[in-house]
Amino acid sequence: MTKDSHSIDVVIIGGGIAGLTVAHELIRSRAGITVTLLEAGVAPGGKIQSANILGNHPIDVGPDALLTASGAVRKLCEELGLADALAYPTNGTTGIYHRGSICAVPPGLISGVPVSPASLARSPMLSLHGMLRASGDLVLPKKEFTAASTVADMVTSRVGAEVLTNFVEPLIGGMYAGDTRYLSAKYATPPLFQALQQHRSLLMGLRKRPRTTSRGGLGTFAPGGLTTLVDALTSAISPVADLRTATPARSLHRSPAGWVVNSDDDSWSSRHVVVALPAPQASQLLFPTFAPQAELLRSVEYASVITVTLALPPEPHRRSAIPGCVVPPSDEHLITALTCISDRWEHHRLPDAYLVRCSLGRHGDERAWLMTDEEIIQRVRTDVTSILRIDASTGDAVLKRWENALPQYGPQHGAMLESLGEIEADNVSLVGAAYRGVGIASCIEHGKATAERILGRL
Repeated sequence: MTKDSHSIDVVIIGGGIAGLTVAHELIRSRAGITVTLLEAGVAPGGKIQSANILGNHPIDVGPDALLTASGAVRKLCEELGLADALAYPTNGTTGIYHRGSICAVPPGLISGVPVSPASLARSPMLSLHGMLRASGDLVLPKKEFTAASTVADMVTSRVGAEVLTNFVEPLIGGMYAGDTRYLSAKYATPPLFQALQQHRSLLMGLRKRPRTTSRGGLGTFAPGGLTTLVDALTSAISPVADLRTATPARSLHRSPAGWVVNSDDDSWSSRHVVVALPAPQASQLLFPTFAPQAELLRSVEYASVITVTLALPPEPHRRSAIPGCVVPPSDEHLITALTCISDRWEHHRLPDAYLVRCSLGRHGDERAWLMTDEEIIQRVRTDVTSILRIDASTGDAVLKRWENALPQYGPQHGAMLESLGEIEADNVSLVGAAYRGVGIASCIEHGKATAERILGRL
């Protein structure tokens, strides 16, 4: 049976935050443009999802905040009428778990590296030897680093192993759920890499970076969380674009008019295709038309992660001066990050519960993934009790597994981006966390930039 082909301007494959942003920017910027968005899941949003704890209190079970200092994020919120709905932390202090205590992150850190010698001297997380070694960066000769250089190699050679182990690994490794011995310095820590391209000393290069005047830090939406953003995007897109859920794209091939995208029971002919999928799924779709690019995408490694939120019985003394911390990979605890969200967010301050959110999982560490849900929750309770020194043995719990959640920007990441740039000329664009940044803000920025390029060609 031959499928009827719908002729449109742009097909977007993938309804995560990047794909939704591309669709919104296209239809917002040009009247009459025809857009179809295909999402394999039952609802758009990708990893932005929520669940209820204690029966009816919504919590984010994927990412739980976005970087509001990003101009693209602020602009998108304004376009959707959400600027006034943004909620900011009542306490945004972040800590690092170090030798049995939660230590405040020194001020002025950039990608995990303390810029100020004074902040290094005051930190209990560096020994005298570690501080002197870090300060040695100021006099060491210049060393060249490339896109293949790892974060660990770059940081250790400039400011020493203690800064890497105590600051960079828990903070940057936590962001990617990754291993700094594998992550590309250029793509995982661009501020550090750029500083060393322009200056001999890493510390001096970071100190000379232009100071940002952007307001804001982390934010979310109360009370519904980040799904508020997905709902607003979906509502803005749906009346204009053809948004289809439970409709995975099965193939992509050339046609005289441009491209044909096929699902199980439908077909679309379009001038431009946006692939907003994780690297493994994008690889399957691009093969065999773009075989070299598909092979590079297939090689992208991922970390699987798990989020667990506990609703502990309330006690008056539970108020953390540092409501969040990351846990270094050298520590014996299984959790990688912890946030007392009842202390961080006003809308999570409940009279009958104290909410604590934890993350587990790192690239190359599958211990948590191999446990049952019950075993994970019990281990999280034990770790929270140990780290916060409170009783976390009882109360409601919500667990969410995210298989292959976070792409790892390895040494070959630059070569992959260069190769993917070649197919942009064929009007096929790839967007999402696997390419230009893993955070929601990066995906929004990449989505808006992609839409602008497409509009310039239509």
